[in-house]
Amino acid sequence: MSETFFPKYPPNISDENLQSLKNLAIDWSLSHGLIIRPPTNVSNNSFVMHAPVSLFPSPFPRKTYEEAIELQPMFNLLFHKLSQDSEFITQVVEEYEQN
Repeated sequence: MSETFFPKYPPNISDENLQSLKNLAIDWSLSHGLIIRPPTNVSNNSFVMHAPVSLFPSPFPRKTYEEAIELQPMFNLLFHKLSQDSEFITQVVEEYEQN
């Protein structure tokens, strides 16, 4: 296929534009709560940092995406039913606590 349909990816952008995009992504992450605590070797735990993000997401096969969309309602039902089973949840939590 020609580049008309599939342009070069990731796009070739200048260092200045890449830095600007990076700063915008960090600002967006911080202002929308996409944050994590830094590694434990940082002494003050009141600091936070943006969670890792991708400026140029990896291409994903359409067929695999469509399969995931088709399966999602089944997973939704599974998680819903599991969330209603307090005995099961208690058992899993107790096993986790023992390990």
